Amino acid sequence: MNIKLNIEQQKMVDSEGNLLVTACPGSGKTRALTSKISYELERIKNKQYIVAITFTNRAAEEIQRRLDKMNVDSSSLWTGTIHAFCMEWILKPYANYIDRLKNGFILIDEYKQKKLKEELREKFKAQNLIEIKWSRKGCLSGSSEQEQIIFDEYNRILIENKWIDFESLLYLSYKLLSDKLQIAETLSRVFKLICVDEYQDTSDLQYAILGLIIKAGKGKTNIIMVGDPNQAIYDSLGGIAKTVEEIQEEIGGFPVTQMEFSGNYRSTQKVINFYKNFQINSNDIRAKLNDKNSKITLNQKVTSGSLSNQIANIITDELNKGIKQNQICIIAPRWWLLISMARELQSILPHINFDAPGLSPLPKAYDNFWFKLSKLLLTTSSSELFLSRKKWANEIIAELKYISGRQDLYIKEKELTSKVLLKFSNFMINYFDENEIEGIKYLEKSFDQFIKNI
Repeated sequence: MNIKLNIEQQKMVDSEGNLLVTACPGSGKTRALTSKISYELERIKNKQYIVAITFTNRAAEEIQRRLDKMNVDSSSLWTGTIHAFCMEWILKPYANYIDRLKNGFILIDEYKQKKLKEELREKFKAQNLIEIKWSRKGCLSGSSEQEQIIFDEYNRILIENKWIDFESLLYLSYKLLSDKLQIAETLSRVFKLICVDEYQDTSDLQYAILGLIIKAGKGKTNIIMVGDPNQAIYDSLGGIAKTVEEIQEEIGGFPVTQMEFSGNYRSTQKVINFYKNFQINSNDIRAKLNDKNSKITLNQKVTSGSLSNQIANIITDELNKGIKQNQICIIAPRWWLLISMARELQSILPHINFDAPGLSPLPKAYDNFWFKLSKLLLTTSSSELFLSRKKWANEIIAELKYISGRQDLYIKEKELTSKVLLKFSNFMINYFDENEIEGIKYLEKSFDQFIKNI
């Protein structure tokens, strides 16, 4: 399947070496990145991989879905978040090199982490929850004396329980690569190309981890970073949009070519001109859509208490005009503001399929086994989803083998292969579909049957 690209996008696909691509919203960066990955997969050597690192699991799945639609053989592609990358390629294989990890460890999710931090806040009578940001030196980045005391206690509890959180996962991965350079050298031989989506949300430790791998490759492993400094929405979590000179320094001084996507296929020029008032870095953005029906309004009379109802009314009006659900987008200055908003809107408009933070009953963490299994149990078999569902099945099997320490796993007395697991999940979907319409109860029954049969 051929994807039509504009001149800027095609130039990125054809370019060699390291790239830093500044791509404005709606410029088709995912299309270009997917096409670049497809192009490089065709030229890859045996036993080499291309890595696509995204900020969310959803973004990783979108890249995989597009490649599946293009009928691209993605067996030599690894996609996922930086945390998943570090766990899969660094911590799991090389944990024995770190005393803290060699006797086993458990990755705690954001909910358990928040609960622990709340307990420590009460214990030390702190005004706010401590923000955990590791520096390359192994200490809490930018902390006060009280924050450092809380952090030391927090870290002591983690070590005592053989826990690690997402931040210590990154630091320990960096520590392994910097202390054992042969690990970075091994990974650089495995990876031909590392692609980073939304690079502006990459933290300093993440730059350091990828930089060590690229540096160890001595020019044989390349990196492509795509994003937009104006969309740096995770700066509160340590995201940094580094300059091309800073990135070159991180990867050992190897040259980085800078490119820019200026076309916008999502918005009209009127919307773009309004957006320019909020740009951090000024860059030229040209709309590819007709400006005829564009409209911007500002309502200063709506109170915070009535905001959800006001937005619900706007959504209903637009749907009545024939606008499709997936063509409506709600944005906010910070993602956490959308959590309560999404729940209120779902309550007001239960017939609308919202996709928003806080709506899933399961944490969307890559390491959450039940989240992986639920993806199989909540998607029916189709030609478009076949490759994705097969990949999920293989991930589930690999995790079961890792957890159990066994290679001989069976379900319903059959050897557990991706084919068998997909067949079992299809059976579960058909079995419970007519009898259960509530999602939570459906998953409870399905998980129970899975455990009974494995």
